[in-house]
Amino acid sequence: MHDSGRRRSRPDAVVHAAAIGQAHHCEERPDEAERVNARLPGTLARECHERGLRLVALSTDLVFGGDRAFVREGDAPGPLGVYGRTKLA
Repeated sequence: MHDSGRRRSRPDAVVHAAAIGQAHHCEERPDEAERVNARLPGTLARECHERGLRLVALSTDLVFGGDRAFVREGDAPGPLGVYGRTKLA
């Protein structure tokens, strides 16, 4: 127990699922989409790395160009809009 009587806990991982996910909103506000979908996750990743925590981040198939029905994680990305580009970043 900690001096305050509360138990301290340490997570095994952080799950990051926050994003501006409406593609039209990202097109209308690309600077906001860049901040929330690209820079914020980068900051979170650095903080997790410094603390030795795993980071699980959710993405989207819109990082791909949409020219194929099925893609694999290792396939080359090719986002067509702001949302896909910011999620790729």
